[in-house]
Amino acid sequence: MPAVVSSVVPKPLRRWWKRRFGGQPQVRTAMGRIDACSPAFLTGWCVDARGAPSAIDVFVNGTHLLRATPNHRRDDLAALGLPAECGFVVLYPEPLTLNDVLEVRAADGQPLDGSPNTHHRERLSRLLDGIDPATMSGLELGPLDRPTLSKARGPLAYIDHALTEELRAKYTGSPAAMVDLDRIQTVDYAWPSGSLRARIPDGKLFDYAVAVHVMEHVADPIGWLGHLAEVIRPGGVISLALPERSLCFDHRRELTRPADLIDAWIAKLDRPSPRHVFDHVAFVSPLHLGNDLPALPDRERLEQALAAARLTAGGQYVDAHCNVFTVASFRQCWAVIDALRLLPLELVKVHDPYPGGDEFIVNLRRI
Repeated sequence: MPAVVSSVVPKPLRRWWKRRFGGQPQVRTAMGRIDACSPAFLTGWCVDARGAPSAIDVFVNGTHLLRATPNHRRDDLAALGLPAECGFVVLYPEPLTLNDVLEVRAADGQPLDGSPNTHHRERLSRLLDGIDPATMSGLELGPLDRPTLSKARGPLAYIDHALTEELRAKYTGSPAAMVDLDRIQTVDYAWPSGSLRARIPDGKLFDYAVAVHVMEHVADPIGWLGHLAEVIRPGGVISLALPERSLCFDHRRELTRPADLIDAWIAKLDRPSPRHVFDHVAFVSPLHLGNDLPALPDRERLEQALAAARLTAGGQYVDAHCNVFTVASFRQCWAVIDALRLLPLELVKVHDPYPGGDEFIVNLRRI
């Protein structure tokens, strides 16, 4: 799918800018902002006293971790009179933990707005509800180059749809800010589709599994969760982080209904369907544009969506958000799954989106 690029200033950034400067600032010192701090990566922007893109220094618990240079184009910042080239996406050498405190400074030592920062704890504290990664054996699904948990801090294995070298080949040519080939993790078990039990030898069971922004890409979530449950011991935990429709680029799309999940399960879909792909390509839009858009995408976008759907129908895999949820709609879907006893799982908790986040988190227990 082609990237959706806009020079419109997102509302949160616009509000912050107005509070900080009122109008156009006179830049006299380096300045910048942390936009997002997750367990795996950091995003934001920074300029020096001349208004030019600036390198940043990242510290964890007071210790210098790395220096990074701008690597991410931000057209929205150009509308504020800043260089579009001052954005950054920084991947940490190891994921942050619940105890870590992050600091980010411009090259001249000036702290960025939002530093020090512990926002990554919002996700981790909910995701790890009932999980101790240091002592429990676990799985993380789809870590790619941005794992949420570290193998160095407990018995953990990584699962992805392909092995490491295949992933590197697939993403060769992608911008480093999107996928850093050197940071793609070593995959322990490749699971393209079908039975996960068959992929993990010796009947091994795990205490927990974590999947961050994975299940929305899965064509058949019921079947997928069933396969995952087969390798989790009774009493074990499955934690999911899912994008909340109103807080992400799915905000103009239709919600996934229980009937959609049942249809995909009966059909045993193992890849996005033409319907999934068409809806995704046609109707995703940057959240900060709000509803200031036509009711229907323009003809060019619709033709792109149709072409992508035809590729899918011809057997080519096209990635998409197959499932779109809010907290309420997920609860409704789960109520149907539970009433029909389709899975050996019980819903323990659904955590509402946390401040500044774009996701809700679900904790399931293996029965």
